[in-house]
Amino acid sequence: MAYSDHIFILISWVSGVVVWFNQQIGVWFVLLALLTWVYRFFVTRRFIHKGLINIPVAIFLVTAMVGVWAAYDQHAAFHKFLILLAGIIIFYALSASSPKARSWSYGLISITAALLAVYFLLSHNWNTQPADFEIVNQIGWSWMKIRVNLPTIFDNANIPAGILAVLLPIILIYIWQTSTSRHSVERAIGLISLLLVGMALFMSSSRAVWASLAAGLSVWGWWVLAKKASHDQKWTSNQLFLSGLALVIGTGVFLLIGFSSQIFSLLQAMPGTASADSRAGLFSNSIDLVPDFWLTGGGLQSFAALYSQYILDIPFLYFRYAHNLFLDLIIEQGLFALVSFLAIFGLTIYYLAREILNPHVTGAQQNLFLGLLAAAIVLLGHGLFDDALYGIRGTPFLFVIPGLVLGQAYASSNELAHAQGFTATSSVRSKTSAWMVPVVVLLLGIGLFAIPTIRAAAQANLGAVEMAKLELINYPCENWIEGRSMNSLMCSSNQFQAALAINPRQRTANHRMGLITMDRGDYVSAIKYLETAHQVDPTHPGIRKELGYAYVWSGDFESAYLLISNLPEAASEMEGYRMWWHQQGNISLSANADQMFNYLQSSNQ
Repeated sequence: MAYSDHIFILISWVSGVVVWFNQQIGVWFVLLALLTWVYRFFVTRRFIHKGLINIPVAIFLVTAMVGVWAAYDQHAAFHKFLILLAGIIIFYALSASSPKARSWSYGLISITAALLAVYFLLSHNWNTQPADFEIVNQIGWSWMKIRVNLPTIFDNANIPAGILAVLLPIILIYIWQTSTSRHSVERAIGLISLLLVGMALFMSSSRAVWASLAAGLSVWGWWVLAKKASHDQKWTSNQLFLSGLALVIGTGVFLLIGFSSQIFSLLQAMPGTASADSRAGLFSNSIDLVPDFWLTGGGLQSFAALYSQYILDIPFLYFRYAHNLFLDLIIEQGLFALVSFLAIFGLTIYYLAREILNPHVTGAQQNLFLGLLAAAIVLLGHGLFDDALYGIRGTPFLFVIPGLVLGQAYASSNELAHAQGFTATSSVRSKTSAWMVPVVVLLLGIGLFAIPTIRAAAQANLGAVEMAKLELINYPCENWIEGRSMNSLMCSSNQFQAALAINPRQRTANHRMGLITMDRGDYVSAIKYLETAHQVDPTHPGIRKELGYAYVWSGDFESAYLLISNLPEAASEMEGYRMWWHQQGNISLSANADQMFNYLQSSNQ
């Protein structure tokens, strides 16, 4: 039994990596990890902590299950669910293992990071996906001529780079832990992993990754400086550390609030490909999906279709994910998933701060917790600008940092309690968890059934899920007529009508009823619904476009022009509709499309 924790961590980790790459094979590895989990429970009675953190983890898992149900493509959604489940298994494997096994896991993580870096360097194509800096492209092109070429599995370099940036502080911890080891192999693993990951991060040229990594490592470095400076100052190291962080955070908030436009311009002027403008538009537009699916989420791996269908109103792929961890979470799994995720990392930060600032914790332990804090800062900081760990199909590494922190905090508390001569209870145990669940459920019930606005939003959410499942069956189809129009006619409008009976200005219900009546050819009703939705949310691009097109089909070209004149696809789509309506024998609507096309053409000259 001496190595049972090592075996459990290894099986859990391998299951996560395998299911990440291959669903058919990986599902059996996840099943094996679950069976190992059950075995640990019956043999050791130790496989999870009895503490408050189990509640948000359970909520996150339940919302992921709901996300499979809500998804239009449940096969793809189930794959993502397996990956997230593997991530939760890894979380418990790391948090409930012995200190020796957890220390060993740092080497396993370092090896995984090195292999991922090698795969990126052997598979990324700097021709089709050029870097932000020309010097990186030059190196990449030369490297591609001599390397072994592997198939590319990542949408862009930001995804592997974001993962590697989160794991890099763990590699540094492993190097520090093995610096005094008599085994040269352990030291070599750490140094080689650091070298390979550093090369991959450089070749990714991801500015968001570099910035978030610099922020995390700077906090770690500031602690080291504060410890040294405190010997010659009246302030303690904790006071210096917290004062410095408060100063930096306060300055950053002040600059963001007072000089946001200047900062945005500066980001646009930075070397490399300008992406701040497109990201800002993507974030702003993605937020419009949140009210549609706030309760259940729109489904795992569903962002791309939902964004194209209901925000851009186009039948083809545009963005695969929101490029923001928190937006992807709330859109695909709903509000409760985001709250549970924030609770998990909130507790993680709490345990980190408690152990780092504890005067009784040894310097070695504080350094370890500082490394984990750096990794958490990288994960959350990079998550604001991209989504390497959850976007698209997700990764099994989402909860690695909380798992390591929770396990280490528990071990540290036990060691401290033993040194002080008393028996410690779990540092994460809380009697509050016994009564919090029914209280949360009660408050949720009151909110849903006693507050009309929330009840209407819930009805509209359910209708939006049902409609998306019908409309997106063949997504992407590259053709509106074949892929969208007929499917929406089958979608029941009962949920939307029920929502509108409670709240006539419910945005999602009015938007979707506008789409349904548009597909039925009832443009008068469509305009009524879409005008109400537009009044509630005048910046929603999907509503603006659909309302503009409804005006076209009803013959109100001036009103249509005000809404769609800035759409780059409007003229070409009108030309396509002109031919299609003529083929369908609807001469009137074909003439409307032709007149709108000419209107747009003449106005642009």
